[in-house]
Amino acid sequence: MSNMRGTPSENYIVATDDKITVLIRRNDVANYYNLLSILHRHFPSIDKESIVVQTNELDICGRYVDIPHEVWPDVGHSIHSVRVISRPSQNSTPARSSEQT
Repeated sequence: MSNMRGTPSENYIVATDDKITVLIRRNDVANYYNLLSILHRHFPSIDKESIVVQTNELDICGRYVDIPHEVWPDVGHSIHSVRVISRPSQNSTPARSSEQT
């Protein structure tokens, strides 16, 4: 069995939700859409369209903030852990106001 102590931790990202924590290879998630696919594989109870990736590790954060796809290439390399949450899309909820009038 190989010794992981010699493996640089910057090669990995820890992803967690409220039940599961998993280690993923940073190289596998350089692309945001690959990140979403891998997160969905490890967190199958979260619908792929509802996955939101958050971090609190950047100096600018101060709390957990969403990481949108256009920002991932800028910050993904400096993040060591992410929180995975589910937030259904605003577009997925049908509007009922017109039906009630």
